[in-house]
Amino acid sequence: LALLLENLVTANDLAFQVEVVVLDNASDDETGEVLESYRSRMTLRTFCQRQAVTQADNMVAALRAGRGRYLLSVSDDERIDPKALGEILTYLSGTPEVDLLALPGCPLEGGADDHGPSEFPFAEPRSFAADKALDCINFMLADSIQPAAFIYKASGLNKVMVGPHRLNADFVFVFRALRYGTVCFYPNSYCRSSIKKVDGMQDGAAHWRRLKQEAMKLDQY
Repeated sequence: LALLLENLVTANDLAFQVEVVVLDNASDDETGEVLESYRSRMTLRTFCQRQAVTQADNMVAALRAGRGRYLLSVSDDERIDPKALGEILTYLSGTPEVDLLALPGCPLEGGADDHGPSEFPFAEPRSFAADKALDCINFMLADSIQPAAFIYKASGLNKVMVGPHRLNADFVFVFRALRYGTVCFYPNSYCRSSIKKVDGMQDGAAHWRRLKQEAMKLDQY
């Protein structure tokens, strides 16, 4: 957590106001002390669950506690790229019609493996309004587009964030967002994920393969 918060301090240098919300999932370690040590270094709001919930439920609760115009999540094993985040926020400020920004997954520098991140096979943003929903789905299927991160417009968060069972929820976020507004696929990501080694194997490699395989479930859906 301390490493993530130290990374998030870099957001202070952005041309946008940034608020960090941390929702402590009923931990019994030094989380509270770590949070207090960073309170003076950033705009930080903290909450604590009365009892532990699932990681997904904790993330949703943290997003709903956010007060910004746009909301995004970062796990404690991820880091932000402040330059990329600044570029993305600049893009969003010029495209207010975008309700959901879908982003690829990118590993931390030096952590990529042979399977690579879930990169998007295009260099410019691709947007789809509600009346182009079928085009959007065909676009995702044709190139096995697998979003790994999202930036949500706060005004539509509760309409979009509904996680079904037995299907990658990311796809459903896209489908639901298309009911209310415009979805944009952006070629770069603010988020850098770690590649963890477990018993000599790169767990991250399996993660990226699983993301790409999930794209195939769209047809069944």
